[in-house]
Amino acid sequence: MIGGGRFVDWQYRYSSDRNNFADNRHKNKVFIPYLGASYDLNDNLTAYTSYTTIFRPQVLDLDQNGKPLEPQRGKTYELGLKASWFEGRLNASASAFMNKRDHLGVVAGKFANGKKYYRAADNTTTKGMELSVGGRLSDKWLLNASYARSKIKNSKGKQLHPSYPVHLFRLFTAYDVTDRLNLGANVNWQSRSHTLDEYPADINPAAAAALTQRPYATLDLTAHYKIGKSTRIGLDFENVFNKRYRTM
Repeated sequence: MIGGGRFVDWQYRYSSDRNNFADNRHKNKVFIPYLGASYDLNDNLTAYTSYTTIFRPQVLDLDQNGKPLEPQRGKTYELGLKASWFEGRLNASASAFMNKRDHLGVVAGKFANGKKYYRAADNTTTKGMELSVGGRLSDKWLLNASYARSKIKNSKGKQLHPSYPVHLFRLFTAYDVTDRLNLGANVNWQSRSHTLDEYPADINPAAAAALTQRPYATLDLTAHYKIGKSTRIGLDFENVFNKRYRTM
């Protein structure tokens, strides 16, 4: 059994031309508990579960009146498995999580100067899962791979924050060719995402397509060479195939 917590005494004052120099203040004293439990199923496999609450300031997200949104509040639940083999050289994990939040900042429009303003969405739910495996398959070969899926929905089941991809995959591997030379490769893949955090209800389908980033993957390569006891030179190639994509 695991228990803990932290106490937060948070204060914020905001005044600028975006809120006509009004004196806006937030003040919170919050206790955030953490409760967990783990159980060793055998020498290699452990199951765990946890619960905690959420307190996340979002002072950069201003509403239409130029006032910062209240901090996000909510709860998070997680359930998972962790495994370890070969005396800790190879590790894997699988987890599922859910969090429910109020006051989640969602883009609601733009000011005349082009800067975004936000609204607070209540009763939102985020569900997701993560899988990972990593470690040394041999004395010379290192491998790390991970996959994550998460989606945020409002109380009516509509997706929020579509600018974040639902699926992410990462794969990194490195190999010691000699005692001095190390070669590595890194693959990053993400699913479709959108430029806007929330589409207007009457958006044109062609406009929605134009604001959509299709799934894409990039490949990075590295080469490191040790030229002395304390000196190493490296050569890194990012996005080897020059994949073009929109930054979000």
